[in-house]
Amino acid sequence: IVTRKFDPTADIVIKRLASLGEGVKRINSDEFPVNIEFTGVMNNEEVDFEFSAGTRSVRATELKSAWFRQPFDFKLSDEIKGNSIIRFTEVESLHSMIGFLSSLDCFWLNRPDLAIQGSYKLVQLRVASQVGLTIPSTMVTNSPARAKEFIGEKWSDFIPKCITSA
Repeated sequence: IVTRKFDPTADIVIKRLASLGEGVKRINSDEFPVNIEFTGVMNNEEVDFEFSAGTRSVRATELKSAWFRQPFDFKLSDEIKGNSIIRFTEVESLHSMIGFLSSLDCFWLNRPDLAIQGSYKLVQLRVASQVGLTIPSTMVTNSPARAKEFIGEKWSDFIPKCITSA
């Protein structure tokens, strides 16, 4: 289960699975990369990845199924300074985590690469239209003039939305 330290839903599921005798591994993304080590080995004979924290570890070859619960919220070292270095470290951490998770050959509940792709509002609207759902007239713009023109006099029918869920 990929989640965060605070996730009561995951805690309940883990407890239930344990009561059924199922082994459960948990990766808290808000402990990565400072408190969780990542190692990947790839060559013609072997593809294996491992996340480890102290005595706990998760290896790709051990997993039968996986559940992506929470988006990534990485914990960076206080020693990392400067916006460009912080951004570089966040991007490397994201790609390490997504690469590991997306390479797993197992049953997925919310495969992260597809969950991330599905989080894009414009993709959601396109897919909704393709499958025959009615979508409201929509505009995405950073131009106040174009937005005002699109809305016209229909302020009461206008619903502004962010592109992200942040």
